[in-house]
Amino acid sequence: MVFFMLNYDKTVTKPEHHPSMKYFVFAWIVLCCSLPYAWSQSLESYRYMTDTTMVSASLGYAKSLDIWVPAAYESAHSQTRFPVILLFDRQNERSFGYILRSIDYLTSTEQMPAAILVGITSTMQARYETQREYDDVLQRLLQALPVSEMYTPEEKEEIRALLRELE
Repeated sequence: MVFFMLNYDKTVTKPEHHPSMKYFVFAWIVLCCSLPYAWSQSLESYRYMTDTTMVSASLGYAKSLDIWVPAAYESAHSQTRFPVILLFDRQNERSFGYILRSIDYLTSTEQMPAAILVGITSTMQARYETQREYDDVLQRLLQALPVSEMYTPEEKEEIRALLRELE
């Protein structure tokens, strides 16, 4: 935006631009864009290991998995067994990041043991594929209200097999 000034002799002139103003505006834009990264929390106890895709035979399509391992995983790889925590809805960046940072905090303050974290991306097209019908009595009582189970035993075994392969 350029402002014009009207002089006493009725001539229009452009104001002089100071080169320092350009640098100030540039520095302000860089500062505003980098502030979210300055206050973002990096993980202390975990490192990102890999992302992979698991083709599920029971589902008939692929699922994306992100795997995070504790910092002690490399040094204790052969001696220590770590629990595995499955984190669903990996596609939801905000809540997944919050859960990941919460687990990192609890681990770094020794309020929970270190674990292998597996983020599983869910897709909307398959959201209701694992629904099971009630038995006849419940179906009559609840008017066939759908309730979804998290994962079938076949899917759980496929995830376990994939994690064994990554070891």
